[in-house]
Amino acid sequence: MAKKKKKTAEQKPEQTVVSEVPAPVRSELVLLRLGRSQGAKCLLFLALLICFAFLLYSRTLNAPFVFDDGQNIRDNAQMRVYHLSPSELFRAATAKPSPKRMVANLTFALNYYFGGYKLPGFHAVNILVHALTAFGLFLLACALLRSPWAMSRGLKPGLIPWFAALLFLAHPAETQAVSYIVQRMTSLATMFFVFSVYFYARLRELRPGWARALFMAACAACGLLAFGSKQIAATLPAVLILYEWFFVQDLDLKWLRRYGPWIAGAILVMVVMALVYTGFHPWQLMNAPYKVRDFTLPERVLTQFRVVVHYISLLVLPLPSRMNLDYAFPKSTGLFTPVSTFLCLVFIAGLLTSAAWTAKRHRLYSFAVLWFFGNLVIESTVLPLEMIFDHRIYLPSLMLFVAFSAAVSGKLPTKKAAAVLVAVLLALSALTALRNETWKDELSLFADVVKKSPEKARPNYTYCAVLYEHDRVPEAIPYCEKATRLNPLDPKGWFSLARACEHRSTSRPDLAEKYYRKALEVSPHHPKSSNALALLLAGQGKAAEALALTYDAVRTEPQNPVVQLNASQIMLVLNRPKEAELRLKAALDLDPGYARAHTNLGIVYAKQGKTDLAEREWNAALTGEEDDCVTLHNLGNLMEKQGRTAEALVYYKKALRARPDFGPSLDAVRRLARSR
Repeated sequence: MAKKKKKTAEQKPEQTVVSEVPAPVRSELVLLRLGRSQGAKCLLFLALLICFAFLLYSRTLNAPFVFDDGQNIRDNAQMRVYHLSPSELFRAATAKPSPKRMVANLTFALNYYFGGYKLPGFHAVNILVHALTAFGLFLLACALLRSPWAMSRGLKPGLIPWFAALLFLAHPAETQAVSYIVQRMTSLATMFFVFSVYFYARLRELRPGWARALFMAACAACGLLAFGSKQIAATLPAVLILYEWFFVQDLDLKWLRRYGPWIAGAILVMVVMALVYTGFHPWQLMNAPYKVRDFTLPERVLTQFRVVVHYISLLVLPLPSRMNLDYAFPKSTGLFTPVSTFLCLVFIAGLLTSAAWTAKRHRLYSFAVLWFFGNLVIESTVLPLEMIFDHRIYLPSLMLFVAFSAAVSGKLPTKKAAAVLVAVLLALSALTALRNETWKDELSLFADVVKKSPEKARPNYTYCAVLYEHDRVPEAIPYCEKATRLNPLDPKGWFSLARACEHRSTSRPDLAEKYYRKALEVSPHHPKSSNALALLLAGQGKAAEALALTYDAVRTEPQNPVVQLNASQIMLVLNRPKEAELRLKAALDLDPGYARAHTNLGIVYAKQGKTDLAEREWNAALTGEEDDCVTLHNLGNLMEKQGRTAEALVYYKKALRARPDFGPSLDAVRRLARSR
């Protein structure tokens, strides 16, 4: 038998080693990058996603500011940026009430700078962020299916990345994160989060060098931007470790032990991020809000088992009738009260157990389940947040679409899988379009909310306020009354009821005064009630009490331009134009572009016969809010008094385009038409 020849150094085959990748899955294929043709396809797909997103959400471009949109954007003077200077942008980025969400705040400020409070501008940015997030999911799915784990099993991306992105984009459960303007914080954090994971996946395909360093920097930058948008991104280090262990290290326990210190360091980073967010007083920050909630910490934790199962059910059965902006979700007071609490706990434990048990055989399913629950940890456990909001599943749901697309593609031939996925996509798109019909304006939105949560105070007084704004006051009053019965300790209900009683169609100033005082009784520094009561008292000639309320508000918040504006209104009613002028100038010193202050200062000048100054102020007001029907009408009225009827008619018609049912401008147009 011939002896085997020894291989010389020259005969020894070359070996290519991929840094830090386990030997069984080393392959030059890992280093493949997107070619030019594939890159062109990606750009075309991005364009498709953007067009598809705008098509699905076209009906929401005029969806109103709701709930937290007020204090964060519409009524927040810090968001009104007039110059793109570093100091102005930094002021807006760190504005209260969310100074740690600097990236999102900055985008709101830029929205205002370029378009004022025009709703389509705010919604267009939200829709674009949604499309980019879907594109990030597509890229991540492509990278995941090029990972060492996927290569070792001969998996190919196929239909999976394309349909994962499309299904996520079209799913109705994601509508709240897109159509609720302030929840750009959620969608923006998610966008940067998914791109951070994608860049990590890409750098793990590359050998050490400048390209890998570039992807590492991009991963870190996107992670910081995600955390600066909303602190739900604090889970990112854990997700990156999970990705590495699942798809690069192939669940190697030796790797876990070897890199234990690094993993501990990542967990430490998460802890530090949490401490920074809480100002290094986590228990105090967490405990204090529970004192004003109608649930305790144990009750919230128990209720979250049912809430999380509800989230899962929305992903499986996303009917618009099951979605709500403001749920009246009953709390769990014990593990068996109701018994569904325990059943939901068992169900969640079962999902997590199955994910751990089947991780070797069903890697994508396991990763998606752990991604889902891991990214719900912050908002669906112990923090004293509202009990439930649909936008909280935006980030957690991402990988479920990849797992679903992979399951369909793996079980069926390509053509049948494509047909099934297209059918699901069309169904989801139809449901999203239907849900967005509800979001199209504030009347339809809050009619839906109050129908689904009739026994909760906030939907009732909010719908009352919406009806009031549309001059449907008699219809509004029952909702206000119901709100005060449901929660007599909420001043907003009493304020809404008082304002409705004060309206010209009801004209009950005695009841209005009573209810304003009730609001101040339950909340002594409720600014809207204080100002409204002062105006009412001033109109009744009770100057001393009106002034006392006004000066008290100014002393409490001297740097608030809204308070200065409110004080000016009282001075006008009390026929103190000089003091009103001083208050308005103080408001404009605090916020130079404050449109309402310019409008009221124009009124002051008009009453003094200073028409040139009045016209100047009203034009300044239109710079910030060009669709303000009151200012447009005032300018029309000024032109009419000066005999400039053609110009007056232009302004009256602009006012009616801004608000077709605006009575004073309707009357003026009819009057001018008769005079011709």
